[in-house]
Formats: sequence, C-alpha cells, structure tokens
Amino acid sequence: MTLTFLTGAAQANASGSLLSMIIPFVLFGAFAYFFLIRPQKKQAQKLQELRDSLKVGDQIVTIGGILGKIVQIKEDVYVIEISQGQNMEIAKWAFRDRATRKEIKNVEKSEDL
Repeated sequence: MTLTFLTGAAQANASGSLLSMIIPFVLFGAFAYFFLIRPQKKQAQKLQELRDSLKVGDQIVTIGGILGKIVQIKEDVYVIEISQGQNMEIAKWAFRDRATRKEIKNVEKSEDL
C-alpha cells in the first residue's frame, strides 16, 4: 500500500514539474506573438497597401531620404523625378512614405536658391 501511494505521488510530482516547465514557454510564445510578430505583420501589410495605392504624380520619400515625384511605374521599379529633367529608378521596396507638404516646401525653397 505504501509503495502504491509513493508511485502515485511521484507521478503527480512529475506531471506538476512538467507543467511548470511548459508554462513559461507558452507564456513567452504568446508574448512574442502579441507584442512582436503581430504588430510587425500589421505594419508590413499597411506599407504594402500604401505601395499598391501609389500612382503616377505622387510625391514620395525613399528610405535613403530622396524626395521625388513618380513619373512611371514598372513591375518592380518606380521611376521618380528628383529634379527637373533628372529621373532616377528606385526599387519598390526602397519606398518609405508619401512626402508631406512640409518636405515638399523645403525642397522647393532649396531649389529657389
């Protein structure tokens, strides 16, 4: 009888320690998903939607900080006009955001000098 009781206690202790080992991994996985993976996916989806909505004539900023106006859209490339008569091809992934009015005004002021 004592042997049976000890065996049952050992099994309960083993399952309890196994559960206490698994819980931190589950909690870390949930934390990583909700605070790291999910926001990054939302941000990437928003950026892709913005890239898909661009059209000829839009003012953009590249990841390198170059401002320009889209003059042509190819399969994987935007052709942007960075200055009057000067065009540049950039990869679509190099697009950062639409240019704000403040950025456009700063460029226009510097061109007047």
